[in-house]
Amino acid sequence: MEEVVVSNFEAFKYIGVGLCSLGMAGAALAIGNIFGSFFNSIARNPSAAPKLEKYIYIAAGLAEAMGIFAVLLAFLVMFS
Repeated sequence: MEEVVVSNFEAFKYIGVGLCSLGMAGAALAIGNIFGSFFNSIARNPSAAPKLEKYIYIAAGLAEAMGIFAVLLAFLVMFS
């Protein structure tokens, strides 16, 4: 009986790791949306590109940080 409970906890652990991968998918979609909007705005107004560049890298860095946190959480769940 005890072994069945342990294997169920292992299964729940891997389900949690799989759900953490949704955080990386969300970060990828966010970065794609950020850069897509950036290129769209440059196509409409090329003279605004220097002003937008510094904000685009900050936004992409913050979105990527959320994905890195999701991977960190997945590793903590998997190896704990």
